[in-house]
Amino acid sequence: MKIGQYAGISGWAKIGIWLGIMLAAVLLLTILSGVIMACCGPINMTTDWIRGAMVYQDVFILIVPVLLTVSLCRTQPKEWLHLTKPKTSYLIYAILLMLVALPFNNLLAHWNEQMVLPESWAGIEEWMKQKENASEQLIEQLMGETQLGCLVLNVLVVAVLAGLSEEICFRGMIQGSLGHNHWGIWLTAILFSAIHLQFYGFVPRMLLGALFGYMMVWSGSIWIPITMHITNNACVTILYYIAHLRGMDTTKMDAFGTGDTLWVGIVCGIIVVVGIYFLRRSMTINSASSRTSAGN
Repeated sequence: MKIGQYAGISGWAKIGIWLGIMLAAVLLLTILSGVIMACCGPINMTTDWIRGAMVYQDVFILIVPVLLTVSLCRTQPKEWLHLTKPKTSYLIYAILLMLVALPFNNLLAHWNEQMVLPESWAGIEEWMKQKENASEQLIEQLMGETQLGCLVLNVLVVAVLAGLSEEICFRGMIQGSLGHNHWGIWLTAILFSAIHLQFYGFVPRMLLGALFGYMMVWSGSIWIPITMHITNNACVTILYYIAHLRGMDTTKMDAFGTGDTLWVGIVCGIIVVVGIYFLRRSMTINSASSRTSAGN
């Protein structure tokens, strides 16, 4: 096979190839897990095992299938994934935007948690709560260690690798195949939020996904959403570490921006919206200027 061999196929066909490769990686993981259990007995869900599973997922289920698919379906994989170097100022502004957005994100999550489904959907709601509780227990186990080395590992796995792999997968592969328009951006954001199976945080995660998608389109570089994703995950990881180190209740950390500190969440939300507006304007003007210069 050669690079760009299937360059003429549709976006949905590209997604089909990507899904096939990804499912093969999932099958391989299932087989490996079965072999390990047959040889060593039931898997002990230690934090090291969880990190190892996350690394396998990020590398072999997310990154590798995307790279293989893009290599087969595009003659210029780097350009298609928008792996272009962004302006340093955009990276700095993107990081600051995510730091300010933390209390606002807590406020959105608080509102999302008030969601109540109709009684006829009681079974679905119970399943959603079970998935939410399982995710919370996994996070607590992973983030509950107070050794500095564990913090470094968590930042590398939960923030850096996860941010890189998920953005390459969702903004690079899926959004790139569906189209860098409103429809493609929002459908990708919905899939991005749904795949996490944390339904009581669905809305803020979907909005984050949409923001990442628009930031890539406006800046022309996937490194902007990757940086924003890493910043968000790293902040949460570090805050959880500090909370556990000091014996604090992590629910109070998640509540910052709600209740008595509601004003903080609202003010941060206003700053985020205004910041997005000016960033979009700056990126759009810069992109137009670049095209004009290239035309001349």
